[in-house]
Amino acid sequence: MKGRTIADRLFEGIPAGMPETACFLRVVEVSETSEVPTAAIDGFDRVRLRLNPEFVERHAATPGRLFMLLMHEIHHVALGHTHRRVVGRRANFAFDAVINALLSRRFPELIRSELTSGPLEDRSRACDQCVVTGYAMGLAETQFLPVEHWLANRLGRRLARLWREAPDLVLGPDGKVLVVVEEREAGSDAPSFRLRGLSCSIEQRERGNPVELHREVRLLLEEEMEGLHRGFPQLDPDLPKSLRVNAAGTFSRGGPCGDNGLSGKKLVVDAYGPRAPIGGGALSGKDFYQVDRAGALHARRLAKQLVRTLPAPRDGSAPPREILVLMAWMPGDRAGRLLSVLDPRSGRPVRIFGPGGAASDRTLEASGGRWTGAADLVAVARNGHFTDPALPWERPSRLASRDGPLRRAS
Repeated sequence: MKGRTIADRLFEGIPAGMPETACFLRVVEVSETSEVPTAAIDGFDRVRLRLNPEFVERHAATPGRLFMLLMHEIHHVALGHTHRRVVGRRANFAFDAVINALLSRRFPELIRSELTSGPLEDRSRACDQCVVTGYAMGLAETQFLPVEHWLANRLGRRLARLWREAPDLVLGPDGKVLVVVEEREAGSDAPSFRLRGLSCSIEQRERGNPVELHREVRLLLEEEMEGLHRGFPQLDPDLPKSLRVNAAGTFSRGGPCGDNGLSGKKLVVDAYGPRAPIGGGALSGKDFYQVDRAGALHARRLAKQLVRTLPAPRDGSAPPREILVLMAWMPGDRAGRLLSVLDPRSGRPVRIFGPGGAASDRTLEASGGRWTGAADLVAVARNGHFTDPALPWERPSRLASRDGPLRRAS
C-alpha cells in the first residue's frame, strides 16, 4: 500500500455501475486524520471525508471493505444522522445497525465475498471464551444422537408440514414436541426403546377444530412411527395410550410474539436434548469462525469419531456406547483445548493416545474455511446442527483414516 493514498484505494474499490459514487469522491475533500476514530463526512462550504488511517488498515484494508466504509458514511448523511444530536453511544450503535442492515441487503454478494476471503490472521484467533460439549451415541440409525432427541426432531419435522398439508385445520407454523422414551434392558426380545409419553403444542387459530387436530396428529404420528421403526427396528412403533395435543389450552399466538423467542429454538434443542450438558453459547446467528458455533461442531466431530472407532478395552468389557467431549477456548486461541473425554454412563474418563487422538483439525481457520457457505443455514437453524448426516461437519473425518485408528491408553 506504500505510496498510494486512501483516496486512490477508494476509487479502486467502487463496483462497476456506480459512477455517481466516483463523482462524489471527485468533489469531496478526502483526508487522512487521527481526529476521528473511524470515518466521518462533515463540512458545509467544503464537504470533507475524513478517514482514520489506523482504523482503515485494521478494519478496511481490502477494496471491498473500504467501499463499504464509504457507503456507511454516505448513509449517515442521507438518513440525516449527521444533523441530529446523538446522545450516548447506544443511539449511535442503533444508527450503525440500521445502516449495516441496509448495506447487507443492497450488496449481499460483496458482503459474502468479504466474509469468506482475505487474510484470516484476525479471524483465526478466538475473540471470546467458551466451553463446549460434543456428544455421540453409538447408534448410526439415530444419527449418533440420543434416541429421544432424534425422535423428537423427526416427529417435530413431520408435524411441521401439517399446517401446509391440512389448511382446513387453520394451523400456524409454530409448534413444540416433547417425548419421553423408555430404554429397555439389553437382551430383551422386545425393541430396546419405547415411546412412553408424547406431548405436542401446535399453533392453531381460535376458529380451528381441536378435535380434528388431535385426530390428524394421531394418524400422522402412527404412520411416522411405523416408518421410523422400519429404519430402526429397536424402536417400538406403538404410540403411547395418552397422546397430548395442545393440552395446556388454545395455542393461537406463536413466533417471537409468543413463547418461541426470536430464534425459534432453545439452546438445548439445538444441541442434544436434556441427556447431555450444553456449553451455553447459541450456535445459529454466528459464522464458522466464532468459537460458540465452531467449537461445538469440532467437539461433536471428535465425539462421533471416538464412538465409531474406539476398540473394546483390554479387560474384555464392551466399548463405550456414548462419548461426551468437553473442550474450551480462550481469547486468542487458534484451536480448541481438549479438557476431557468421558463415558457418560459410567462417568469414567476415556483415555486415548496416538495420532488419532488429535482427531481432525480443530482450528477456527479450518472450520471457517471448510464450512462457510457449505450448508443452508436457514434449514440448519430450523432443524438443528446435528440431525442431517449430509451436513459437512457431520460427515466422517478424513483424518481418521489418514492418521490411523484411535487407540485406547493402557
